Amino acid sequence: EATMIEKRVSDKPVTFEISIGNAGNSIDGCSSTRPSSDEESDGDSGPESIIAEASMWQSTTPPAKPMTNDKVYYFLPFWDDKPCLYVRAFFQDHRRRLYHSNVIDSITTKLEEGLSEVSSLLEEEDENAEPRLREVLEELMAGCGQYMNLAR
Repeated sequence: EATMIEKRVSDKPVTFEISIGNAGNSIDGCSSTRPSSDEESDGDSGPESIIAEASMWQSTTPPAKPMTNDKVYYFLPFWDDKPCLYVRAFFQDHRRRLYHSNVIDSITTKLEEGLSEVSSLLEEEDENAEPRLREVLEELMAGCGQYMNLAR
């Protein structure tokens, strides 16, 4: 529903647009998100590819002049024929990069927790501070070793 449109915009036709990044952005300038040229095997630039690219999105409603019943709030007369907007886009798969980032973050979190524990032991002048520091550094080495094996 397109209701409660302000009076100040009621004198011009109103259109709605959905977009994800540049995908579907047809009002400011259409910028498609398609698979890269490495993923395109046949490299067609014929009429079929133009039709396929055009069906990637229907991201804007046709312009319609708002109507009113009370001259306070306006609405678009869609009635029973509501527009359906959609955007299809291709995005790069960043799961592997995020997985590596999360593993490194886990290692640094364990290191920070261990160092803060060692710091509190040092403030209390506890004799277990040095052995605990060694344990923390060994955990760091083990975590980095596991990450290096994972990254190979």
